[in-house]
Amino acid sequence: MNAITLQVNARNLVQHLQFAFTKRTTFLAELMQNARRAGATEVSFTYDETKQQLTVSDDGCGIANMATLLTVAESGWDSAIQEAEHPYGLGFLSALFAASYVTVESNRQRIAFAPSAALNFEPIPIALSSVEAGTRIVLDGITFNPEGALYDYARGFPIPVYFNGTALPRPHALDSGLEFQPYDEGQFSIFELHAPLRGTRIGTKDVVLYLQGLPIRQVRPLFRGREINIVHLDRKRFTGRLPDRDTLVDESTALNAITSRINNVWRERLQELASTLPQDEFAQSSLATLTFWNALDLLDSCPFLPPQVLDRYSSYPRACDDHSLLLDRFSSEPIPREQFESKTLTVFQVLDQPYAGDPFQRAMYLFTLQAPFIWRTLLEPSHWIHRYVIPLSDDDLELELCEPYEYAVYRGHWIYDTPVVFCKSAIIHGPAGPARISRAFVYGQDPIRNLDCLPPSHRRELVVVPESEHSGDVVEQLCEFIDDSDHYHEDDAIREAELFERFILSHRRDTAGALLKRILKEANAQSYPNLCGKTFAVRIDSQTIHIQEAQ
Repeated sequence: MNAITLQVNARNLVQHLQFAFTKRTTFLAELMQNARRAGATEVSFTYDETKQQLTVSDDGCGIANMATLLTVAESGWDSAIQEAEHPYGLGFLSALFAASYVTVESNRQRIAFAPSAALNFEPIPIALSSVEAGTRIVLDGITFNPEGALYDYARGFPIPVYFNGTALPRPHALDSGLEFQPYDEGQFSIFELHAPLRGTRIGTKDVVLYLQGLPIRQVRPLFRGREINIVHLDRKRFTGRLPDRDTLVDESTALNAITSRINNVWRERLQELASTLPQDEFAQSSLATLTFWNALDLLDSCPFLPPQVLDRYSSYPRACDDHSLLLDRFSSEPIPREQFESKTLTVFQVLDQPYAGDPFQRAMYLFTLQAPFIWRTLLEPSHWIHRYVIPLSDDDLELELCEPYEYAVYRGHWIYDTPVVFCKSAIIHGPAGPARISRAFVYGQDPIRNLDCLPPSHRRELVVVPESEHSGDVVEQLCEFIDDSDHYHEDDAIREAELFERFILSHRRDTAGALLKRILKEANAQSYPNLCGKTFAVRIDSQTIHIQEAQ
């Protein structure tokens, strides 16, 4: 019977390992790890850019057997390190692929060689050295300044790291002064966990993970400030992927565990705040944070409604992409539940907002009454406010025209063939009672009371102009003045409003004298000194205006 066994071409395997490391800076992290595992109290890097030479020194226990440095897949660390950290025995090889010449001195031993000699399995002589304590490594042929990489590697490292004599910052280290809490997954410093609620969101889901003191994963790019969660992973539970250890084995499972832990810790914290803070204070300042941490259900039992939930129109309704620009909060303070239970306060729900050319009767009804309404889903469906809100649709409203007197069709530049009805006043009847509308608006729903003056074909969508309206602002309900390239034509919008204003003026049922007075007033005629105190006889024909000054 013929048989085969697995065989390894050791020379080719070692030669090809240079392609296994994903970063050219990996050797820096490996040398830092070796110093830490050796019990060093610090590790120092000195770089001579002129010589392209990097010197690494530490005060650890040193290297007992130089042969272990050049033994692939066999680590020389003791059993405790082996069990806790699973060293692969590949770290020093990364330095061979980075340098053109290597010198190592430790425990009165010295080896110096070209990496090509080691990679070709040539014997490396061991000489005597004057270095007794610690380890000193000199790497020649380092063509880049390693300061930036060391800066990142040092941020969470457990021992001080020096570069050219200066200690590198370690803001994420366990001894940095940050508060860390132990959990099954490791040591957690959770950003703003104990910060007071302030109305805006607190906390972050960004996280940087460290394994054996080195960054192994950043959920979102590493933020160089303090606004990040820091996790030092348990060395026995998590393993870095060979050979760089820059990602985790079974990374998705590990990240899910970390994310779940942070979410659970935040929920416990928010539950604590919900039970200890005054209820109105909790309702006032918690909504953004509860939303961010998916804990909105904690508001279900709070007897106050967060003020961010209710809005009202602060500006004349018009078509726009961001409807919130027209709104402000109905109240700056939390609203007690009793106000809704006693029906002291009526709240509407309007989940869809009008766009250009849509009917605006709901918006005008709410604007006129200054009624509070909910237009965003900010709370859980289980929240008690949903028992008291009144859904408001176009079908719930009815328009009454008071003394309609003229029907006309407006034809402008951006807006054309738009039916317009003029009336003394307009009333929209709805669930909160009648609202007398003083501004022009777009209406588009049957029934309409007192509409005999309007042709049946135009009774569903039209512009209603009460006598109290003098401006052309309603054009902003009919059109956004945005072209196909998403460019807003502000000048055209102003001209269209002026054109509609003249259209209103020309269809007023004022007496001729009242109409002329309005025209002169809007033209600011009284600001011309030569006209003041003068009397004129005016005759207006279809083609010209005749004016004669009275003597």
